[in-house]
Amino acid sequence: MTGPSVAVVGGGLSGLTAAYQLSRDLPGARITVLEASPAPGGCLDTVDFPSGPMELGAEAFIGRRPEAAELVAELGLADALQHPSGRSASILTGGRLVSMPAGTLMGLPSDASTLGEVLDPADVERAARETELPLDWEAGGDVSLGGLVAERFGPAVVTRLVDPMLGGVYAAPSRGLGLRQVVPGLALALDRGAPSLTAAAKELTAHRAPGPVFATLTGGYRVLVDTLATASGARIVTGARCTGLHREQGGMRWTWPVRTAAGRRWPTSSSSPCPSPTPRRSWRRPGSRRRCLVPGGDPHRVLGGGRARGRPRP
Repeated sequence: MTGPSVAVVGGGLSGLTAAYQLSRDLPGARITVLEASPAPGGCLDTVDFPSGPMELGAEAFIGRRPEAAELVAELGLADALQHPSGRSASILTGGRLVSMPAGTLMGLPSDASTLGEVLDPADVERAARETELPLDWEAGGDVSLGGLVAERFGPAVVTRLVDPMLGGVYAAPSRGLGLRQVVPGLALALDRGAPSLTAAAKELTAHRAPGPVFATLTGGYRVLVDTLATASGARIVTGARCTGLHREQGGMRWTWPVRTAAGRRWPTSSSSPCPSPTPRRSWRRPGSRRRCLVPGGDPHRVLGGGRARGRPRP
């Protein structure tokens, strides 16, 4: 029996992981990954220098979180795992290299009095007042990590501590990252009733898990990208940028008119964009073997690639 046709839009780490998981969940599926850039990998880009491979995007992942380590092991890359040296993290500020303040959690302070080497006195004073601010937190919710830290500790804590720490991991500013996504333990502490970010960070740093914080792979992230692409069995099409999602006459057949780098329009069936880290639902018309990956489960919603005809922009 012919398997379903599935297209994943975006060949970054999320898209390749989605393609790999689909290959396991849907044996026999014909999977196509459509990537607008010349090569898969998204924000990850490993290049060779005379001294060895160098990451131009994110350089490591959080070794204390299980998801990435489990995927690496599942792909047979556990022996390629590398951890930084035992030296503590340092920050270059004001022309000086100083150690990361003690008691910080991904740059969030648990004790503002330790920030004097990194922040100006006025910024230290503002960060210390975080415990006095009322906290409006909805249990189970999520907010912008950088936005919340700037609001409560002041923007200097974001620019001098949080963003330098997270930029090498997520290749993105902290304002675009969810607190629960990046520091789930902190979100859980707030769910349990911690009265401030300082208190939540202090709770977590007091019970910090042993072992290195960060991990990467010998040979760089391209090893993971190449292994995922191969393990997924997907057809990887580069230079293919999605421009719309349309319903054709004669049923519920979905197509992506894709303009390639050469200016061609290449229609592929049954696709929907998947920009989120994990596709939340798949949607399929009853009786059809064409499947769409749809963040949030709405087959009409198009994120980042225009909008479906006949539907209002969400």
